[in-house]
Amino acid sequence: MGYRERARISVKHVIKKGKTLVGFHEKRSSYVADMQSCEILVPKIARLLPLLAELVSGLSIRDRLPQIEVAVGEHVDALVLRVMDPPSLDDEAALRAFADKHEVQFCCNPKAGNHRPVPSAGCAGAVLQLAGIWYHHAVRASEFTQVNSALNRVMISRAIRLLNPQPGERIADLFCGLGNFTLPSPQRRASARHRGSEALVKRARQNAAANGLSGNTEFMAMNLLR
Repeated sequence: MGYRERARISVKHVIKKGKTLVGFHEKRSSYVADMQSCEILVPKIARLLPLLAELVSGLSIRDRLPQIEVAVGEHVDALVLRVMDPPSLDDEAALRAFADKHEVQFCCNPKAGNHRPVPSAGCAGAVLQLAGIWYHHAVRASEFTQVNSALNRVMISRAIRLLNPQPGERIADLFCGLGNFTLPSPQRRASARHRGSEALVKRARQNAAANGLSGNTEFMAMNLLR
């Protein structure tokens, strides 16, 4: 229990109930469950659910905020607000106060329109460490990371052990993402080639550079559906 470090949580202000609901959808339903906690989320985030509902209820954009994405990192827990309209100045103040009190970071990620994320309620991004690799560019609302870092470490270790990369060998990861499985491999002095989306390949390059692995890695974006 309490294993999930990434999640997309729905938000719905229900006029008839006079309250805002923050949680997952009910089983086989489009309704948002009235959740006071959650057994699968990491405990800190689970405890924040009713407090987030109270926070959103007081925002001017409570009807224009359909989703909160959770991204737990090594040093910061990010809460990404999918917003249809930009927060007001009062909203920003409320977000800052909540973030300071509960030691989280907010980021406003527009779902519609061209407004930018609010700098004063910005999110620097959560940093992850897996298999000795620091993923400094690991958390963006649109980018995938594994939901359970402990299990992910086991998967990475198992993959490297089974591959047993040797000097001079080339490893191909046809869907590299942020470099979750392949960035640990070059530490074994094997070169690697990564194929994936341009945005994620850019992040993988940044993570390789941050870990001093640019010299023996090669990245390319490639449409595998052609």
